[in-house]
Amino acid sequence: MTDSVRGFIFQASYRLQDGIPVVYLYGILEGGGTFLVRDHNQVPHLYIRQRDSAHAKRLGVSRQVETGCQTFDGDTALRVDVDLPRDLPSIRERLEANQIDTFEADIRFAMRYLIDRDIRGGCEITGVWTTGEQISRIYDNPKLRSAEVKVEPSVLSFDIETNPSANRLLSIALYGLGVDEVYIFDAKRRSMPENAIGFRNESQVLDAFISRIHALNPDVLTGWNVIDFDLKVLEQIAKRLRMSIQVGRDAGPIRLRPPQGYFGGGQASIPGRLVLDGIDLVRGAFMRFDDYSLNNVASQVLGEGKVEIGKSANRAEDILTRYRNDLETFAEYARTDARLALEIVEKLNLVTLAIARSKLTGMTPDRVAASIASFDFRYLAALGKRKIVAPSVRSADNRVSRHQAGGHVFEPVTGIHENVW
Repeated sequence: MTDSVRGFIFQASYRLQDGIPVVYLYGILEGGGTFLVRDHNQVPHLYIRQRDSAHAKRLGVSRQVETGCQTFDGDTALRVDVDLPRDLPSIRERLEANQIDTFEADIRFAMRYLIDRDIRGGCEITGVWTTGEQISRIYDNPKLRSAEVKVEPSVLSFDIETNPSANRLLSIALYGLGVDEVYIFDAKRRSMPENAIGFRNESQVLDAFISRIHALNPDVLTGWNVIDFDLKVLEQIAKRLRMSIQVGRDAGPIRLRPPQGYFGGGQASIPGRLVLDGIDLVRGAFMRFDDYSLNNVASQVLGEGKVEIGKSANRAEDILTRYRNDLETFAEYARTDARLALEIVEKLNLVTLAIARSKLTGMTPDRVAASIASFDFRYLAALGKRKIVAPSVRSADNRVSRHQAGGHVFEPVTGIHENVW
């Protein structure tokens, strides 16, 4: 079928297919449903000055294309095409080692696709589509343009409990989309409390978790410290069990990226689903708490804390004791953690805020706190419309670091307008 529809992009990445990099854009449709855009036509590239063309060719960099672009100082720029995104760093290093400046060589491949079209979340898709198993519309090489879009993602919260060493799974709780339940590993087959389901081994708990996510089909997964703890631990447990946690709308494993920098949180990629960590959402919304634990934030935001699990200084041991001797309290504790995380996110409108910031910055909702990348998106998109290419960022260049170190704020003067870098 062929028509036009509007949607909001959750994920921007790429995959190699037959040796060709293909842009993958996952998202949700404005009127309901999901989409995947696969574009085979994007070519990885950087820019050089035309006057460096012959020198670059002698270095083996021969795929040069005229684009009508210029550098800031008015020099004509040529586009240098490469086969794969991973080829760009080595080609850039070769050129710069030979005193050839590069331009826009440091942009992620999929983000380059969005920057070139100035698509900040909302888009209009026109083309032929087919239906996938959990994806409403799959497009290959459609036309995309920026569009204003309103969406309300569905959100599911989950929380795991483990032994004190975090190498054995005790339970997985789910809350949201009409569900409030916990799956408990219990080899003894004890009687389960309300809203709890027992399983004989960890593999069965993981299978139930995976099946439930596919059945509920949420747009967003959330929880408290869900990336750096819950998903990380589940991945390690699944590896021990020789399982793969396939919870996406498309084939592919969970990919975890550890926190970057002092303020950065981890990032999780699940094909077709967005992972937004409750802690990162709160911090990214510039909300300050003395303690970002779930108990403290929930107490201040919701007026309700976690279920009392024990009085000792070792919470992990208290949890294990309840698991062994008091399943009812243990199950309530696990379910409450999942519920509190979602209720904090909902009360503070944190998913709505992430969507709004994505529309402003161009970053996907799980990267809206990346301030430099956000600035780059808006700046490079605006430059592209003016056919200007920007210098690649060189962290070793003292001139760049000095001039980008900060800004000067002028005192306001009535009737005088200043231009400020």
